[in-house]
Amino acid sequence: MSTISKHDLFNAIERLLPVDTVDTCWDPDGPLRVALDDTSFYVPTLEEVEAFLEQLDLDTSDNHGEACDCDNIAKELDVEADKYARDDLGLNLEMSLGRADGFFYWAQDGEERHHCNWVYLRGDEFKWIDGKTMECYEKERCRPRSLRALES
Repeated sequence: MSTISKHDLFNAIERLLPVDTVDTCWDPDGPLRVALDDTSFYVPTLEEVEAFLEQLDLDTSDNHGEACDCDNIAKELDVEADKYARDDLGLNLEMSLGRADGFFYWAQDGEERHHCNWVYLRGDEFKWIDGKTMECYEKERCRPRSLRALES
């Protein structure tokens, strides 16, 4: 089992995200707001994340309006990942997965603010996850100077 401490995960995020990702308009004098709730995290493989996403049954239809928009989907995916780690993998840790707020090229060509999920993977990789499509994207798919926050 691969785990990472809160401190090491914070350092990995800081190191892996492109320097110009952080929204300078949002907080020109400070770093990206990163909130990691636990003291250590389970670091999954990409295959584990894909298996989790494949079995996930979130209602992502547009039938619910504001109740099923991107921020709600990101929160629900985050909660379901915790349940999956506990119930399916038998772990006492959350996955190194959380929510993000920014502008991403796959969502309205990066022109509108969007909420999605992020995951730190074994092999020192970082990916974005869009809960609407359940697809993983490379870290570079965040528009420069647009990322506002990362939370676990």
